[in-house]
Amino acid sequence: SIATLNRYLQLFDTKNRIRHLIVLPSGNFSANGVWLASGIIAHNLLRWSALLGEITITGTFLASQTMRTRFIAVAARLVNASGRLVLRGPMHWPWAEKFLTALSNLRAIQPATG
Repeated sequence: SIATLNRYLQLFDTKNRIRHLIVLPSGNFSANGVWLASGIIAHNLLRWSALLGEITITGTFLASQTMRTRFIAVAARLVNASGRLVLRGPMHWPWAEKFLTALSNLRAIQPATG
């Protein structure tokens, strides 16, 4: 149908734009700035999550790569269980306890007022 074709063309255009942004330096100052800002935001979110979630090993904070491989890049599914969203992860995940502790620490933070 025409709607399906239009949707496909939009997806192709988006993928094509992203493909051109991946090459750094791109020659486009604005595109480079967006990638730099995105990287800085991702790094800061990761560091603050580790700090506030108290994710440590023997008293030292984890490196960003370790955080990504142990806590972020985990195969899991978000399922609807009786109207409640539940995150289903691996059965024997060695870092499940640390993840749940960090998650409860982050959820316990009160929002800023004012």
